[in-house]
Amino acid sequence: MAGFRKLYQRLLLDLTLHRFGNAFRLLPHCYFSNFDIAGLSTGLIGLIVFFRPSRLNYSLLWIVVVSSGFAIGYASSDAFLYLIPAFLCFAIWIGMV
Repeated sequence: MAGFRKLYQRLLLDLTLHRFGNAFRLLPHCYFSNFDIAGLSTGLIGLIVFFRPSRLNYSLLWIVVVSSGFAIGYASSDAFLYLIPAFLCFAIWIGMV
C-alpha cells in the first residue's frame, strides 16, 4: 500500500510554470466541455442571483474552489477527475434557476 502513495505523492504541487499554465487552461476547458455556454451562464445566474448566505451555499462554493485548486495543483494527467465535485455543485446552481 505504501508503494502507491510514493508513486503519486511527488505529483502534488510539483508544478513548473509551464505545467501550471497548462493546468490553468484545462480548467475552463473542462467546464465548457461539460456544461457549454448555456449551462455555464445558467449556473452563474443560479450562483449570483439566487445566492443566499447559508451554510449550504458557502459549502458549495468552498467545494468548487478547493477541488478546482487541487485539480490545478496536482501534476497528473488525470487531475481533471478532481473536478467532479465542482461539477456537481455547479449542477446544483443550474437547478436553482
